[in-house]
Amino acid sequence: MDVLNQQIAEGYSTGRFLTDVLSLSIVGRCAVAEYLKLQLLKEEVEQKRLL
Repeated sequence: MDVLNQQIAEGYSTGRFLTDVLSLSIVGRCAVAEYLKLQLLKEEVEQKRLL
């Protein structure tokens, strides 16, 4: 019975880990998108300054 419980616990922690990684990657993607938007805005402002 202990072995079964251990397998369930390991399966749960693996599932939990995958869930965390997925949610992190979603947050990471949003952060990257925001960063890229800011970079584009900066470039636009700099180009307007040059004109």
